[in-house]
This record gives sequence, C-alpha cells and structure tokens, in this order.
Amino acid sequence: MTRRIAAYDTSHLGTDDRLALLVRDERVSRARHGQALMWLGQLVQQRGFDAKGARNADALSLVLNIDRAAASRRLSAAAQLGDRTTLLGDRMEPELPDTTAALRAGNIDPAHTKVIRKFMASLPNAVDSGTRADAERHLAAAAHTVRPGELAMLSERIAAHIIEEAGFETPADRVRKRGIFPGKVGPDGMLSGRFVLDPETVAYAEAIGAKFAQRGMNNPDDTAAPVVDGVEPDAATRTRDHRTRPQRLHDAFKMVLRQTLSSGTLGQHRGLPVKVIVTTTLSELRRCAGFATTASGTTVPIPDLIRMGAHADHYLAIFDDDDGRILHLGRTRRLASEDQRLVLLASDRGCTAPGCDRPAIESQVHHIEEWQDGGSTDIDLLTYVCDMHHPMIHDGPLGWSTSTAPPGHLYAGRTLWHPPAIVDPQRRGRINHYHHPADFLWDDDEPAA
Repeated sequence: MTRRIAAYDTSHLGTDDRLALLVRDERVSRARHGQALMWLGQLVQQRGFDAKGARNADALSLVLNIDRAAASRRLSAAAQLGDRTTLLGDRMEPELPDTTAALRAGNIDPAHTKVIRKFMASLPNAVDSGTRADAERHLAAAAHTVRPGELAMLSERIAAHIIEEAGFETPADRVRKRGIFPGKVGPDGMLSGRFVLDPETVAYAEAIGAKFAQRGMNNPDDTAAPVVDGVEPDAATRTRDHRTRPQRLHDAFKMVLRQTLSSGTLGQHRGLPVKVIVTTTLSELRRCAGFATTASGTTVPIPDLIRMGAHADHYLAIFDDDDGRILHLGRTRRLASEDQRLVLLASDRGCTAPGCDRPAIESQVHHIEEWQDGGSTDIDLLTYVCDMHHPMIHDGPLGWSTSTAPPGHLYAGRTLWHPPAIVDPQRRGRINHYHHPADFLWDDDEPAA
C-alpha cells in the first residue's frame, strides 16, 4: 500500500487537494503510530522478546535498527498507550484511555501524547485516581485543537492548580528541590547546566527579564546607541536587536551580576573583595590574545577581559613575562591584608599543595615560616593553602613543611612543599603546577630543592 501511494503522481493536484492529502496522510500516520504502540504492548505482554534472549529494549533496538534509548521510549509509551490484560487474560483499557483513543483515531500527534504522559508523571502519588482521570480526559480533548506547545503550557497550569489546591506540595518540598546545577566549563569557556527555582526566585527572575531582556535592551552587539539603563529602547534600537529570547535573558542575567559586583556592598570573602579578580601577562594584553585567570580558577579570554574592564572596577594584576614580577596591581595604595591577598592571588592563583586544584577563593593565607616560630607576615613569606591541605603542615612524623624556592631555582619565589621523611627521606620540595599550566612548557626537568 505504501509503495502504491508513493508511486502515485501528484503533480496535477491543485493546492487545496494537496493540502487535503497532507492532512489525510498526517491523520493516517498518527493512527498507525497508535496502532504500532498497541502491537508493541501486546508483544511485551506475550513475552515475545524472550526468544531473543535479551532485554526488551535491547531486542527492540536490534529488530527495528534504532538506538536503545529510542527503543526504551517506545516501550514506555506502549505501556501507557497500549492495551492491557489482567493475570487471567481479560482485556483492560489502556492506562490513558482518552489519549490512546485520540491517537489511534489520528486526531492528536505523538507530541501531544508525550505532553500528557509527562503531566501524569508529574502529579504527586497522593492525587486520587478520579482527579487523574478527569485531567487526562480534559487534556486529551484539548489536544484536538491546540498544538503540543500550547498543550504543555495548559498542562503545567492544571498541574499547579491540582498541587496547590490539594496542598500536595508544601513550601518545604520546594525548598528541598531548589538548586542551580552547573556543569563543567567547556574548552570554549562556556558553561552549561540546569536550574530549579522556587516561586519567589521565579518572580524575581521574571521581573528582571521583563525589563532587561526585552528586545533592544542591554544589547552587547549594538554599537550605535546601546540601551543599558532605565531608558526604554526606541523602535530603531529594537530593530537592530537580532538576539533570541534565551540570548537576551543571558545578557540580562550578566548585567545584573555585573551591577551587583560593582555596587561595593558585597563585603569580603576570605579577606578578598567580592569582585572579579584577574591575573594575566603584559604580552597577552598587548597581543589581545590568550587567557587570564580569575580568583575562582576560571579562564577568561583576553578580549572578554578587556570588555569587562570597561564596565566595572575589577582587580587586574599584570605580570612581566620574563621573571613574573608584578608590574601593576590596580586599586592598591598601601601594604595591607587585602593587598597582600591580592598579590598572593596573582602569584599563587590557588592552593600551592602539589596537585591541588582548589582556587584562591577556597584557600587561606599560610605563613611559610610559622607564626608561632617567629615567622613574619611579609608578602614573600605567605602563600595560599586550602582548608584540606593546611592541617597537613605540622612537625609530626607525617607532617609536611613549606618553604620558598630560592633565587636560581626554576620556579624561584614559588612555594615548595616538602613531604615527610617516610615519603621522601631527602624531603625534596614539590611544586603545584595545576594553577600554572605554562610550567609544562619548560624543557628542563624540575630541579631538586
């Protein structure tokens, strides 16, 4: 039948007939999808895959030549939209009867069924069967006239109403589920992840988005007349804005973070101002290429760093390329605790314990010559050590010690960690290269100390 239809010449059809043909074919395709799910459900109940000697998803993926994940999705859909039988073999209606009937009739799309299934799964277990059945029936009826995206919004409102009216989810439940879950920063410096916001945070985010994520507002690509303050963008400014909605939301979030950091009201963390503190080299700034390093260990491309400098009073430490000497340290006027920490951040960048990846903002200042032994709080006798490695420094048989690499050492001025004699009888100093990847460009081996 399919080959006969495909062989039919439709070049002579008019627009109305061709549109009618597309609509008819869509209904048939939807109905066939529903029928296929029924067959699949029957096959599973009859243990038809047992002869294949594999799990249902594995066997289906091999038979249909599809990915295992796709096979699992089809099996899950068949379990809810296929016919069921009791232990005695009596026929039962599908778990989602109205949705199944609409799909088999070709009145709704598989995308509609996905929305309804997701809605049913989102309801708390305490929701009674009658409420579930009523909601499923109404959503299946609505799917006849609205597109899947619109049905998704409707289902979310219905779910919120059910949960709120019956008190199935308390504020404590929302507090438990909330969170921002960042992934890893990619090689391109971009960070992805997901977030779960409580209603209060959603309200804040929507208010900010309504103002600062509107078209024409806070557009970094607008060099003609960018709008970044309270002024409403005019028609010409809006026309120049070609960003997508997600991109505008991203830029609004960045603007709020930037203004908050520039407010000067965030105080300090571990003795450092809560601002963006960045280190780089003079040659990288001159070339406008390469990467700078922040106090949290994140790398920032130099062009982005230069743009950041145009917006706020961040801290920037610039180093000479030959000997690592600090040439400039912005906003410092005197030798004080905060200034010393900034210098340490610029030179150490993080915990100096060998192999440690903790950034500066997760480390504390350590006296290389212990304070109780007469050590002074001079900048060349201080170093960064994280909370995990700091207790390892002591005079016991398993204790480590620290010293400063002397002049002539390959890493002069850097902190050396000396292991206990049980690890190395000569207690040779070790360097942490994690925060200084350029160390690996040296041709010589690291000298003993």
